[in-house]
Amino acid sequence: MAINRRSPSLLVGLQIDWDRVERQIEAPEFETRRAFRPRDPRTGRLVDLEDPVLLENLKHRLESWLANWQTSDKS
Repeated sequence: MAINRRSPSLLVGLQIDWDRVERQIEAPEFETRRAFRPRDPRTGRLVDLEDPVLLENLKHRLESWLANWQTSDKS
């Protein structure tokens, strides 16, 4: 994932769940190439990897950044 330096998300930073990443890598069914991943028997879609980005923390940080930005803009 590339993040532009002018993007506010760079200031926030992303938190990664490294335990989730390690768990996926060590799993016997782990496949990095999407085309070779197993298909969901119910939907027929390719099974995606778990997203290691902790979105709860990202949402909290973005809200905090936005609140600080709005108060600093008024002064």
